[in-house]
Amino acid sequence: MTPMTPMTLLSFLPAVFLFFCLWRRRRHRRRRPTKERQRELSEVASLVCKLKRLRILGCCAAGKSNLRKCLAEVLQLPAVEMDSIYWKPGWVMRHPDETLDLLTQRTQEDAWIVDGNFMSKPRDLDRSELNRWLWEKTQCVVWLDYPFWTIYLRAWRRTLWRISTGEPCCNGNRETWSLLLCDFRNSIPYFVWTTHAQLAQRVQQLEHIFEGKLHFVALRSQAETNYFLHEIAANLQS
Repeated sequence: MTPMTPMTLLSFLPAVFLFFCLWRRRRHRRRRPTKERQRELSEVASLVCKLKRLRILGCCAAGKSNLRKCLAEVLQLPAVEMDSIYWKPGWVMRHPDETLDLLTQRTQEDAWIVDGNFMSKPRDLDRSELNRWLWEKTQCVVWLDYPFWTIYLRAWRRTLWRISTGEPCCNGNRETWSLLLCDFRNSIPYFVWTTHAQLAQRVQQLEHIFEGKLHFVALRSQAETNYFLHEIAANLQS
């Protein structure tokens, strides 16, 4: 019998990683919100149906874009993706003035859903015209407060999928092997690893700053998000 070499063992890592991702996903989806939590989400969903200016926050790969699309379809509100405003083709960041102009154009109406964490730091509130303008108009924040490992595994799964299929991101930008291996500190998995806890603290600070001025909704799992969307649809049909 041929002994297992280190390279042979390494060849099994992608399969092991994929199996672990699928197991986590199935296990996570089986969890249902408790009865008490279902009542809370039902009340929040009823409130959200009456609001017209929503902002979705969450770590990279948490599912902000999917939630934006679902809410925009159910609530019949125009959707605005901050990443497409923030990034030019070639992963070039726009100037803040240009970003403000684009965001103003896309949110001229009195109803919209914006997803993205760009310029949501409390320390920017007093010095950023864009940040002040966006937060003053927001009525409700939906915060995807998922566990770290859920988002981290999603980040790797999404990155590997985009690299293997060539699926474009915002404005035609693409994730590539060269970006992942040669510039790992700017990759999505590394960003999730280093900012997940910081972003959670930031949102808690924002909730304290805007207490009484706007509504915060924290969704802590995909099951809660699914139930939240179901309750919104049920409220609109009733």
